[in-house]
Amino acid sequence: MLSDLPLECVLKICQGIPVADVVSVSCSCSALQALVADDAFWRDLAEAKWGSAVLELKPLADADAQQRLSRNHSCAAVCRSSDHAEQLAVVPAQTPAAAAAAAATACKSPGRSNSWQHYCCKRMCLKPTRASPLCLLQEAYHDPWMHITCCVLCSRTSGSATVRCCIARFFEAFPSPTACLQGCPDAMASLLHPLGLSQARLPAVRAVAQGFLGTDWQEPSEFRGCGKFVTDSWRIFCKGPQTATGVADAKLRHYMAWALRQQQPGSGQAGAGQPAAEQAPAARSSGKRRRRDTGTAEARRDTGDQQAQKHAGSPTAQRRTRAQAREIEAGCAASAAAALERGIKRASITTSKRAMYSRGGMPCNKRDVKRGAERRTRSVVR
Repeated sequence: MLSDLPLECVLKICQGIPVADVVSVSCSCSALQALVADDAFWRDLAEAKWGSAVLELKPLADADAQQRLSRNHSCAAVCRSSDHAEQLAVVPAQTPAAAAAAAATACKSPGRSNSWQHYCCKRMCLKPTRASPLCLLQEAYHDPWMHITCCVLCSRTSGSATVRCCIARFFEAFPSPTACLQGCPDAMASLLHPLGLSQARLPAVRAVAQGFLGTDWQEPSEFRGCGKFVTDSWRIFCKGPQTATGVADAKLRHYMAWALRQQQPGSGQAGAGQPAAEQAPAARSSGKRRRRDTGTAEARRDTGDQQAQKHAGSPTAQRRTRAQAREIEAGCAASAAAALERGIKRASITTSKRAMYSRGGMPCNKRDVKRGAERRTRSVVR
């Protein structure tokens, strides 16, 4: 059983499964329930999954969460005071400054928001997604940090085999945010060079690693170099597909349509999920329908040929045929006469030009001009 394995093996297993499965492990036995309830287990899981930098950056994330919570409480207090001014004039209420101080005091007290379990559950994959026939590049990376980084690296690329191989080699060399933050920038730039725009991608990758561990982020759009495409992809593949509303990318919309079809009962591709005994009658019926449609088309074509042959020998058809033949003969005669007339005109023009040249008329090029001038000069000298 899983409870009999060493802690290192349990952590290795929990690294590659969604957080929902990690929490559900506690339902198997009391020993695992006690293990999952211990906050030290989640700290060890975070260090094994994301590296040693998580121990240094988690306090920054907790401070960011406290500031965010304090701002939210302050805004809520201001809204309540502005919306219920009359009630506040009668009943003494807490001022916005006092509300902010109370929120800060509550945040300083140890709570669930500062626990390692809350920290890990927010940054781990919620539930896995099925592989689709679209074979999208980000489908291979269900870990949120890897998925966000993959979307940053594959943006403005063709998604070819070279891009997939380059991203796979990058994650082999830098498998965690700690490795990206502590890695050599020159080595990372050389691995990212085939993708292009390495001067922009490298700072974005390091900013994602820093913000992923050290900020209380809500969506990937808060990171540098991450836009709507990264946020939509993270929400679909790391949080589970729910709806395609607001998704702008065409490939993500196609994946959402496929995923929603798979979630419907009795849906899927043609023949998928059906027994062979049920698929065979359907195939036979479709084949019969195809043959019946083909036979109907051939019968219509034969009927048309028979009707054409039947009407070909009628007097009306014969008169129509003779009239068409006379029109064709008249058209041929007119075309021949027009061609003969054009030929006669062309021959007369050529003859007149030759006669003009033989009588010493005006030539049409420089050589003839020179010869004409020499001929006139000789006649004057004589």
